[in-house]
Amino acid sequence: MFNLPVIEHCEEQTLKGDGVAHEGYQASALGLRGIPGETESIMALRDISLAELTGGVVHIAHMSARQTLDAVRYGKARGAHVTCEVTPHHFVLTDDMLASPEPYDTNVKMNPPLREAADRDAMLQGLADGSVDVIATDHAPHHYDEKRVEFDRAPFGITGLETAVSLCFDRLVHSGAISIARLVELLSVNPARILRLPGGSLSEGAPADLTILAPDLQVTVSVARMRSKSRNTPFDGWALRGGIAATIVGGRTVYINDDGPAGALVGCIE
Repeated sequence: MFNLPVIEHCEEQTLKGDGVAHEGYQASALGLRGIPGETESIMALRDISLAELTGGVVHIAHMSARQTLDAVRYGKARGAHVTCEVTPHHFVLTDDMLASPEPYDTNVKMNPPLREAADRDAMLQGLADGSVDVIATDHAPHHYDEKRVEFDRAPFGITGLETAVSLCFDRLVHSGAISIARLVELLSVNPARILRLPGGSLSEGAPADLTILAPDLQVTVSVARMRSKSRNTPFDGWALRGGIAATIVGGRTVYINDDGPAGALVGCIE
């Protein structure tokens, strides 16, 4: 009744149970309790249907399952007020990471879990065809000691802020899946619109919070060089093309990349 967006982590608890990884071959082979994609999609479809019934606004957070994307498309086609987001790890990685390169690596334990290739490919298609509205990091920092335990006992989540832009450039823009303009829309314009916040615009009087993009910057992910106090990431050592040249907050430059030539600087994310 207040016309506020409901942001939902979709999870049907009776299906999730004590699951810790995607319900599939890898979880079965490693003896891990599974979380099926329907855990997410059933709850998403329920709330999209309720949004249609009530005229409410619902945003599906960190979507991972192809069935959930089908539910979002269904709702949008019927005029429901629904938007959704995908994280870089869900459109880059799959549950094969549970076994390789290091079995039981808790840096690939997140919720929702990494899913199979068909789900990953569906997320990529949704980004390309406009079904997905937002890319969000689902940034979840944890102390080193918290993650260095048995897989079942480790907390869910990885850090995402420092790797998001490079992963997006490398896997989306340079692959030809989306344009830079679409990337800015996914990371900046649409989140501001959905949350009804100032920002997402370079217009006069808008907040001077800007990220200057460097599409051809060569980036090697290194946990040793991360600014965050938490460094739980599965991307350590990855070589990526594209990154950040500078960050401006409140009109003040707070970060300048000093790793060498960044190529042509194109665009901004606010």
